[in-house]
Amino acid sequence: MVTAARGVASRSTARRDAIVGVAMTHFSERPYEDVFIADICREAGVAHGLVSYYFGGKKGLFAAAVKQAWQEMLDHERPTDLEVAASDRVRGYIRRHFEYVEQHPKRFTVLMHSTSADPQIREVAQTAQGTALMELMSTLGCPINPPPKLRLAIMGWAGFLDRATMDWLLHDKPTMDEVAEMCRETLVLVIRVANGVRFDEMTDEQALLQVSRLD
Repeated sequence: MVTAARGVASRSTARRDAIVGVAMTHFSERPYEDVFIADICREAGVAHGLVSYYFGGKKGLFAAAVKQAWQEMLDHERPTDLEVAASDRVRGYIRRHFEYVEQHPKRFTVLMHSTSADPQIREVAQTAQGTALMELMSTLGCPINPPPKLRLAIMGWAGFLDRATMDWLLHDKPTMDEVAEMCRETLVLVIRVANGVRFDEMTDEQALLQVSRLD
């Protein structure tokens, strides 16, 4: 009985994952309003009713796709145990960001398209983006409630990273190393400006460490 129940659960998970996977492709290729559940179900090889059963409808399916894409990217970006120095953590975080996007361009496109959907979908996207911002601040060693100028600087940089990443995907692009280093240098720059640090006063590592020492 237990084995049979596990088999049913496994098949259910596989069907759900298949639907989300196909949905990510469709939502990445056209606006939300132009995506049709019937097309997704046909491609996924499932009955139309399963979308309502698993997700409650199209909005729920899109929300699931957005949440999964954010979570996968966050899991990939997290610093490793070997990255102890602040500069190593930041460099690794940004490098893994571009690695993930290169490997899963459609998932990242879904995230970028989510900002133009209806209010309910935007709320889902904003919640996921807020989680991503907290992950970034954790990587930097920020206090729970960073000073306003520092929070503004990091939020602005996060928007810059998203737009730079999308442009890197869509156009003739520099190498991954080049774009990752450019984004790292930009982050250090905005942190220096937010903290009022002159460029000749300290190294990048020292500037990044200042973030964790702010009250």
